[in-house]
Amino acid sequence: MKRDLIAFIMSLGLIVVGIYANMQSNLKEVNIIDNGELITFTTHGQTVIEVLQEAEVRVGNFDEMNVDLEQEVYDGMEIEINRAQQVVINDGGLRSLVMTTESTVDELLNERDIEISSDDELSVAPTAYVRDGMEIDLTRVEYLFEEEYEEIHLPTHYVETEELLKGEREVRTEGTPRIIQRTMKSTLKNGELVTTDESEIYVVDEGVREVIAVGTKEMVIAPVVTLSTPASTPTPKPDTSDRSSFTVNVTAYVADCPGCTGRVACTGRDVSSDIYYSDKSFGTVRIVAAGSDYPCGTILDISDVGTAIVLDRGGKVTGNIVDLLVDENKTNPWHFGRRSLEARVLRTGW
Repeated sequence: MKRDLIAFIMSLGLIVVGIYANMQSNLKEVNIIDNGELITFTTHGQTVIEVLQEAEVRVGNFDEMNVDLEQEVYDGMEIEINRAQQVVINDGGLRSLVMTTESTVDELLNERDIEISSDDELSVAPTAYVRDGMEIDLTRVEYLFEEEYEEIHLPTHYVETEELLKGEREVRTEGTPRIIQRTMKSTLKNGELVTTDESEIYVVDEGVREVIAVGTKEMVIAPVVTLSTPASTPTPKPDTSDRSSFTVNVTAYVADCPGCTGRVACTGRDVSSDIYYSDKSFGTVRIVAAGSDYPCGTILDISDVGTAIVLDRGGKVTGNIVDLLVDENKTNPWHFGRRSLEARVLRTGW
């Protein structure tokens, strides 16, 4: 009986030793590398998920691992966990919250299929490491180009000539303005205008200076007959009953017509705001342009027009053509047309 008890106890010890030896053989050492931090853990767990639960290591939905959760654990196994980080991307004013396990900003943008042009601005370097809570601002830069044109009027060139009477002027070369093209560069950031600068200047047309001939030839001044009048009465106009009438072709022009300077050729007087002239002998008279057959200062009596004085010239005003200065606000020269009217010379020259 005693021998049987001793045998039983020895058998039981062998079982315990066997169980312990089996347990020791199932014990494994595992290295858990959690976002670069090493945790060495000894476990009897059979799968990765069992080991992580035993080690109280939680893995998020966006975290990455080098092994599968159901993979069988072996001694010396390394379990690497790459933790996802929360990042805010502000792309041209559109903000989005993303979870990523990428290491650098450039890798993150590639992961999200976000393309950046050479003109766009990034708030951090593309090679910067991604940090949890980082905010990346991407400013979209756009350039718009617009062309503007400017006319520059060149100074008039005056040439003296004896072909014209002194005080007379004639346009020899019609002037054209110089045309300048300016390219304006507008910078937009996230669709909003930031700056507008002049980026390029180009001369489209050099232009042509207007050439005006100025007469230097002395003219013979005809004597002027002055009628005496009583001091108490207004000075009457000279008696013209003995002047024979003739037909003139009357046209109209304005002070700022093409090729006009705004000043009359005979005196240089600015007529841009006044179509009348105050003559010492004939009072207020209209201003006309006529050919060189009519010396400056000649007084004409024209039907439907009245008394007028020759103060201007014109390249196409020759012979019996008389060009009447009109107010463009009241009379359209094109509508005035060409009219055949009767005229008389009341005074020749000044």
